[in-house]
Amino acid sequence: MLDSAGNRVTESGFEEFSYCFNGCAIVRDSIGYGLLSLSGKQLLPTEYCQIRFITPKLAAAVRGGHTTIVDCYGNAIAQTTLPMDSIVDNIAIYNDMYAAKCEANRAYWDKVLDSYQELCSNCLEAKMVYKTNRGAAKGMLQQLLEQASAISEELKGASGQMTPQQLERFRLIKERYSDYEK
Repeated sequence: MLDSAGNRVTESGFEEFSYCFNGCAIVRDSIGYGLLSLSGKQLLPTEYCQIRFITPKLAAAVRGGHTTIVDCYGNAIAQTTLPMDSIVDNIAIYNDMYAAKCEANRAYWDKVLDSYQELCSNCLEAKMVYKTNRGAAKGMLQQLLEQASAISEELKGASGQMTPQQLERFRLIKERYSDYEK
């Protein structure tokens, strides 16, 4: 598989690649069908007997008597035993489920970014307090460790992806606090 500049993205044992749609391609090997990102990352293992895009952002992946509706990142949206024709007839339902999942992911990452920004701000405050009152700063250190631990625990359950705006916010937070007076 080649990227838009003609550079080889992946060397693989895939027997078949579909057209790339919304950042991913349907691939087939000797076992079955899966999804592959344009960067060569396998988004969905090749264990399905059929995969078909049903919207620009959703695909139906069939295995046995079950179909999993997945987004273009390989994340499961829903499972069903409906035949493909019925799935296509119910696209509005799956789009609504996808929209709800995207909204939940957006809210989750906003919460994580809020916590991260607060932690960075509190670290900065502790640094300034340390310069004048080391004893008070030691007490603040325990709170910082607890905050960092809470963020770490929150990230263990992470799913979905940040929006481009959230990625930019993350970059700006890192940039703002990384260059602060050493």
